[in-house]
Amino acid sequence: MMGDEASPIREQGKILDFSTILQKVFAMMGTGLLVTAITAFIVVSVPSILMSVAQTFQLWIIAELILVIVLSLNLRKMGKGTCTLFFYIYAIINGITLSSIFLACMLVFIFTFSVMQANEQGETMQTSSSTALSNKKIGWGIKRNN
Repeated sequence: MMGDEASPIREQGKILDFSTILQKVFAMMGTGLLVTAITAFIVVSVPSILMSVAQTFQLWIIAELILVIVLSLNLRKMGKGTCTLFFYIYAIINGITLSSIFLACMLVFIFTFSVMQANEQGETMQTSSSTALSNKKIGWGIKRNN
């Protein structure tokens, strides 16, 4: 294909080598993950923000998908600063959506851990479906030896 050859990447007039490019890419990706993690932590830590995100969760998912489509279609037309700005906007929206998913997983983990603790202590725990969990059987019908 004519005209599709990769042009060398230049920064301040110098051609960058492959390892320098990779260092910059990994630094940018690490920073994006940090922004996502901080956003998710803030959303989960502030109950009012968490409630508003929970009420508009589908809108955040749709916004994230629209942003990905718009970026995919216009990436070559945008400048470096615009791409960087949209990358961090994506990282923030990703943190907002992932915070709800992580919170749900964390609640399942906490419930499972509490059932396991009650099981080890020999207690019977009542669940919301009115079934009793006791220490007589451990997953898949395996009986515990006393």
